[in-house]
Amino acid sequence: QVIQTGQEVLTVRLEVVPGCDSSQVWEEVASRLNEHLSAQGLPSIRVERAQEPPMRDPVSGKFRNVWADLKRGKE
Repeated sequence: QVIQTGQEVLTVRLEVVPGCDSSQVWEEVASRLNEHLSAQGLPSIRVERAQEPPMRDPVSGKFRNVWADLKRGKE
């Protein structure tokens, strides 16, 4: 899950498959996301890893992939 938590901040919730190196997976995800953002003309966007795993939407019960939660970034 990718959540916009600030004007120039994206927070990524990542669930790593058991047996995989979570640090290596995170490095690959962050690298590819930064490459994509740079290619879109957004090199100043900061990508952060969330401590929590992906979560379901409390209302629909579905997993949302991308959204903005600018109030969360101010905590």
